[in-house]
Amino acid sequence: MDLNNIKSKFEGFNLYVQRSLSEDYWEIVIYNKDITEWENCFFEVLGVAVKPKGQKPTPEHQNLAKDYGGIFPNQTLYAKVFDTGTLISMFWPWGNDTHTTIKTILLKK
Repeated sequence: MDLNNIKSKFEGFNLYVQRSLSEDYWEIVIYNKDITEWENCFFEVLGVAVKPKGQKPTPEHQNLAKDYGGIFPNQTLYAKVFDTGTLISMFWPWGNDTHTTIKTILLKK
């Protein structure tokens, strides 16, 4: 699994901005009005969120996210292990209720 495979699943989705795309890191900002569509696609790829929005993060969650800004109760964390490493995705809602930053990272083995 690489991030280009993930990115291809979102072709045609509405983005506010794409901040970064590399082999192992993708950062985008989406509109909250489209968040269900995004969450459904991440669910298809990564399964159920390991830390849903509103849940206190565990030390394991913090360890996965620590190098990328951490994870907080108002944020969502997805994670799935693949042959090439662990793919994580974090949904960080903005304070303006209009946008959410999504960071997706391949933590290579």
